Amino acid sequence: MWPTVAGVRWNWSGVTGGAESMKPPSLQLKLVHLQLTARCNLRCRFCGQWGEGGYRHARPPECELTGTEWRMVIDQAAELAAASGGAKPEFVIWGGEPLLAECCGEVLAYLRAGGFRVGLITNGLRLAEAAELINAAVDVLYVSLDGTREIHDAIRNCPGLYDRIMAGLARLDRSRVSVVDLYTVCSANAALLPDYPNLLPPGLVDRIIYQNLIFVRSAEASAYRRLLREEFGVEPAHLDAWVHDGREDYVAALPGLLREVEVRRAAGAYPMAVGMYPEELTPENVVDWYGAGIEPTAWPGAGAGCGATAFRHLRVGAEGDEEGVSWDRSYERGSRERMVEERVRRQRDLLMGL
Repeated sequence: MWPTVAGVRWNWSGVTGGAESMKPPSLQLKLVHLQLTARCNLRCRFCGQWGEGGYRHARPPECELTGTEWRMVIDQAAELAAASGGAKPEFVIWGGEPLLAECCGEVLAYLRAGGFRVGLITNGLRLAEAAELINAAVDVLYVSLDGTREIHDAIRNCPGLYDRIMAGLARLDRSRVSVVDLYTVCSANAALLPDYPNLLPPGLVDRIIYQNLIFVRSAEASAYRRLLREEFGVEPAHLDAWVHDGREDYVAALPGLLREVEVRRAAGAYPMAVGMYPEELTPENVVDWYGAGIEPTAWPGAGAGCGATAFRHLRVGAEGDEEGVSWDRSYERGSRERMVEERVRRQRDLLMGL
């Protein structure tokens, strides 16, 4: 039986039958997320970590990994990918806000020297100061930009942020750095979806990704707690920060808004690529994202989902925790001292066919 990881929603297309009969179609490691820091310099209104009610206020980061430790992670992740018969994996650097990490420059330079493709996810507040570093070491910059100046600054709870992002983007070498706008859809900006791509300055971004809020309902949270308790003997530490039972008025309008986006995109009305995340979301099913959701007992056999499998996608957190694709860090395995060797060895064993 293939092990499962708490919090992972499997995406093995074409898989049928029970858990014991399931094997992923490919075991090559493709993507590694490095969370350089959990610290953040914004207090976005909807954030379950640093927003109002976010769990990080009560549990700020304490002992984050050093540049030397991150180099160990990178080396062993590359070895893991090679052992599985694949090419070099892509690395995505994120946080928190990764540009706050003292080791950020060191890590990016090490990845560049190793010939890896690198993405960096940022809120943009330090973008101008970091432009030289990004030009030297980053292939794809993912920046949060959620609407017009007034809308974005209000959502991110930071006056002047929009203009600082624009100043930072102007300093990028666009011949080698592509820019992706991560637009988080919420009540304040949903109505803008069809028009937004044409409101941006020409050539500002190469792609827009409309991404939906991440949260769980109380019933789903209860089921998840039960799953962790019964299967792994642990209690979720941060789940309450992500619980949201309200269904805001804008949700009912999303199918029509996204349908208009599709029409304009098909007609070539947008000067950049425009998509949704998760990619499976359509005008027909987007309301379900805010509805009943999926019971944890259905995760191992789910044919569609909002992430990659734990065998193809590895996340290493700022404090040394490692897991497959999971938005909740309740299931953390091992200690900091065994962070690299034990965890990467376990992932390698999975890839090589336990």
